[in-house]
Amino acid sequence: MSCKRSIPYAQAMRLRRICSTQNMLEKRVIDRQFLLARGYEEGLVQDQIQKARENDRNEILIPREGARNDRIPFIVTYNQHYLILVLYYDAII
Repeated sequence: MSCKRSIPYAQAMRLRRICSTQNMLEKRVIDRQFLLARGYEEGLVQDQIQKARENDRNEILIPREGARNDRIPFIVTYNQHYLILVLYYDAII
């Protein structure tokens, strides 16, 4: 259920970032038929849009620092015999 709830919220937050004025945001939010046509409930869409409206645009435009990842990716072409690598990956590294 959380994935279904997060899609309307993510779309509303995207509009919040893109629209520079509150009036433009309201015009774009009214055009939410694309979510309703895909089977999202009206109440759910309204709640997630309201949740996105409560965020300050200037604050959400500030880039966030992500978690630092020091891992080195191990990329190989798929082969069914590589299953042994998956099983022993942690022991190898």
